[in-house]
Amino acid sequence: LIDGQLHRPANLSRQIGEYSWNYYQTLEEINAWIDAVAAEHSDVVTVVTIGQSVEGRDIRGVKIDYKKHENQTIGMIEGGIHAREWISPATVTWVIKEFLESNDPDVRLLAENVVWHIFPVVNPDGYAYTFTNNRMWRKNRNTSNFTSCAQWNLDSDVSNGIDLNRNFGFLWMTTGASQNPCAETFAGPVGFSEPESVAIANYVMGLQQEGNLVYYFAFHSYSQMVLVPYSHVGGANVLEAHNYADMYEIAIKGMDKLKAKHGTNYVVGTSSDILYETSGSSFDWVHGVANVPIVYLFELRDVVKALTLLGLVATAAAVKSYDNFKVYNVIPKSEVQVQMLEDLKKEGYEFWTEYLTVGNDARVMVSPEKNEEFVKYANTAGLNATVSIANVQTLINAQMIPANIDRSSSLGSFNWIRYHTLAEIHTWLDELVELYPGIVTTVNIGTSHEGRALKGVIIDFKAGEREGTPLVGMIEGGIHSREWISPATVTWIIKEFLTSDDPDVRIMAESFIWHIIPVTNPDGYAYTFDGTYAGPVPASEREAQAISTYVLSLKRTGNLLYYFAFHSYSQMILIPFSHVEGMDVLQVSNYADLVS
Repeated sequence: LIDGQLHRPANLSRQIGEYSWNYYQTLEEINAWIDAVAAEHSDVVTVVTIGQSVEGRDIRGVKIDYKKHENQTIGMIEGGIHAREWISPATVTWVIKEFLESNDPDVRLLAENVVWHIFPVVNPDGYAYTFTNNRMWRKNRNTSNFTSCAQWNLDSDVSNGIDLNRNFGFLWMTTGASQNPCAETFAGPVGFSEPESVAIANYVMGLQQEGNLVYYFAFHSYSQMVLVPYSHVGGANVLEAHNYADMYEIAIKGMDKLKAKHGTNYVVGTSSDILYETSGSSFDWVHGVANVPIVYLFELRDVVKALTLLGLVATAAAVKSYDNFKVYNVIPKSEVQVQMLEDLKKEGYEFWTEYLTVGNDARVMVSPEKNEEFVKYANTAGLNATVSIANVQTLINAQMIPANIDRSSSLGSFNWIRYHTLAEIHTWLDELVELYPGIVTTVNIGTSHEGRALKGVIIDFKAGEREGTPLVGMIEGGIHSREWISPATVTWIIKEFLTSDDPDVRIMAESFIWHIIPVTNPDGYAYTFDGTYAGPVPASEREAQAISTYVLSLKRTGNLLYYFAFHSYSQMILIPFSHVEGMDVLQVSNYADLVS
């Protein structure tokens, strides 16, 4: 994968001057292109140097000014503050190209009515280091805090450098940063300890003396998110940013347009709400201290690390097979190692463990192309990764083979010795109506995005005999399409409610009217059987709306006491609400009852 990112294709297309967006450019190539652009567009473009890095490299960019007026509206764009995020400088240079060459009226309006100050690589030392020494390097290259990282089983070079996006003097070291030089998020000994962050801050303050600095955009990768200041707050506290509503609305409308045109989904919110808490970032400082009104951090595409963006040709085809994909188990021993695993998430690795915590097992799936990179990274980080699944495709294939089980586990034409397709589940639900007339009826609570029925059954052993307000329960399965054990479990519950002789099961089955939907994401579930075991597919609005509408309708027909949702895998029982912890769990009025 790394070799592919360094590859220079023979056919270089979509160029300005000698530059190409068909491959990733070195720092020297970017700087040479900046000079060429300024020479080619001398009436509009000026080369700007805002300072020097810790190793003495210039932090260079361009000023694009079409009208040369006083007191103009000003915008600033920052790229490459995290060295390994190569797509950031590639995107920022593409923006420069579009501002100079695009014929799109909207682009022309933005390019010509704002004076743009654009810096593709604000961490030049780190960026250069990713091309020569360590592709996964994140920080700058300040060596003044060098120390041994042996106690974390890390290469001591990891202690070099400061995370520049934790080094700005706004709520520095409040949250989401580290004082350990061996950590990827080491914030430095003090805020603004680094010449790179000082250069950015000084330049921002200088721009405010020149005109009306309205826009500041920082480009990162990968998550497909638009982050809004401030990164340390979530929930109602987002309103600490006085114009949060304006920034949020602008971003939402922009991402809606993006989705309409390209089908690309971006999530909008504060980092605390949709990613993780941080402090000391450049864009938070720009809004919180420099008071620039419209500020965003773009986490670029994509969540599966497809390497196609703005003309890049290193395309990753959709995975149709997981042959030779491995699953590694890792137990992080410190917050430093947890952060390293979090960084791998951003680099496109698929984690089978959602929450990463010290001392708890984490599972990560690694493609054959990434395996060598992952093993090297894990060894360097002292993560002691062990293979738990040698070939994911073999496991998938095994799920399609009937199990050799002696005991009877069937009802009608259905059994629980293999996983069933959506069509087989729906056919069985219809069969139950014939097997249990007067007790079982089928129900369609809605249709999916692709028009499939969200089909289930109603089980009522006392239909027509219940007086007053009946007790009602609902069970949902298969909302995450790859979690095949969920529909299997839910259909087994249907079987037990209909056939079990256990007195406790009989009380539960016959005292309630049960509404049971084995597969609430039918499109995704069907897709997993068509050759791609592609991971969680977000439920579309139709499916989510169908479930919520049906729940509200049940509340009108009886006393809806129970709602159970089945997922996998973790061996956990989750209690509402998912956004709270500690004392805040008491936001749920009957939390104690749910626990007990």
